[in-house]
Amino acid sequence: PGSGAPGADAIFRVRGVGTLNNADPLFVVDGMILGDISFLNPRDVASVSVLKDASATAIYGARGANGVIIVTTKQGADAGAGRITIGAYSGIQEVLKTIEVANGEQYATLINEADVNEGRAPRFADPSSFGEGTNWQDEIFRMASIQNVQLGFAAGNDRTSVNVSGNYFRQEGIITGSKFDRFT
Repeated sequence: PGSGAPGADAIFRVRGVGTLNNADPLFVVDGMILGDISFLNPRDVASVSVLKDASATAIYGARGANGVIIVTTKQGADAGAGRITIGAYSGIQEVLKTIEVANGEQYATLINEADVNEGRAPRFADPSSFGEGTNWQDEIFRMASIQNVQLGFAAGNDRTSVNVSGNYFRQEGIITGSKFDRFT
C-alpha cells in the first residue's frame, strides 16, 4: 500500500512511472475493463496475467500504455455435487520499530544548548523538572487486529455453472482510531 492506512489500495506499476499523470495500469477482470480492483476479493482470483509491452497497446490502444493486468476470477464447478468452501484467518499487526526520541529532560537540555550556541540565555532553568515527558509514539501506536472470513459455493451441471462467494475483511490500523471494513 502506498499510504499504510488500513485497507489502502495497492500501487501497481507495470512499466514504471513515465508520466506526470496517472501511471496506473489498465485492469481487465473477466473481460470487463476497469480502473482499479480494490473491490475484488483476492480469494476469488483464479489467475493473473500481465501485458507490459507492445501487446498491451496493440489490444487495448492508448489505455494499455501503462500495461494491462488481466484477472480471471473463479468459475462454477463442473457437473456433479456442489462445493462449499470456508476459510478464515486472524492476526495482529504492530509497529516493528519506533524512532528513538529524547525524553522531556533530554529535550529541554538540547534546547538550552541550542540557545547558548546562538548567544541567548537558556530557556529552562531546571531541565530535570520535565522528567520523562510523553513519548507520543507510545500514545498513538497500538497492537491492531486483522480478521478475514470467506464463504463460497460452487456448483454446476451440463448447462450452467454457479460460483457465489462472500467475504468480510476487517483491519484495525496501528494508529488509534483507524480501521477498515470490507464486504465483498
